[in-house]
Amino acid sequence: MILMTWNNAQLFASSEDLVIIQGIIGRIELPSNQVTELLAVGSIPYFTRGLRIHHLISDYSPVILFKTLQDPHIILERIQETGFKCMGRETTNCLQCGTEIPEDKTYCPKCGWSYDG
Repeated sequence: MILMTWNNAQLFASSEDLVIIQGIIGRIELPSNQVTELLAVGSIPYFTRGLRIHHLISDYSPVILFKTLQDPHIILERIQETGFKCMGRETTNCLQCGTEIPEDKTYCPKCGWSYDG
């Protein structure tokens, strides 16, 4: 489903991914398991309104702002209607051994290292 067009850019959404296509930038594919948050932002058309897309793909800036002249809340609703859900989650890794630290812990389960000191 095409959701919007702005500055020769198009945003497509499905239950599996978001795709932004723009002539200069090219194609940006954001699978749902790599998107951590979608936010409708701003209130002034053109200058600040759009969708803020937080994701985990290292090839792109961690936050993509897709500007729009349309109401971003309506666009966000239309994305949700496709069945798209943000499935990505950010992880914290131990700085000493690299093991993933569970969200409910403040120390590494493997080596005991802690952010708390």
